[in-house]
Amino acid sequence: MYRILIAALFLISNPTLASAWGDTGHKIGCEITFRLALPEVRAEIRRLMKGEDHFFREACIFPDHPRTRDKEHYVNLARTAKGIAATSPCPLAPKCVLSAIESDMAVLASSTNDERKLTALKYLGH
Repeated sequence: MYRILIAALFLISNPTLASAWGDTGHKIGCEITFRLALPEVRAEIRRLMKGEDHFFREACIFPDHPRTRDKEHYVNLARTAKGIAATSPCPLAPKCVLSAIESDMAVLASSTNDERKLTALKYLGH
């Protein structure tokens, strides 16, 4: 009985078994986002993706294979933090996911080339 209990505790506490969102979760999130987007937004996504809607779902996992912009994948906060100040979205680092979102949104809103916009869209979809 003792061995079974130890084995069960090991299995449920093994962090490698936790995959958070994983590829499937990211694809589902992108599909929901695409379906809920306004028609003109869907049209722009299709234009940037060259008409391949399924590519949008696949593009949402590209930052993880291999992991790119890893410092912009999360927000570090002090354990005592009660929130994030608008004036300092990344309190413990120069960059974080919040600054990345701002940067990618600025690229999409700019008059830059479509390749840069497509890359920003992929990161935002992720």
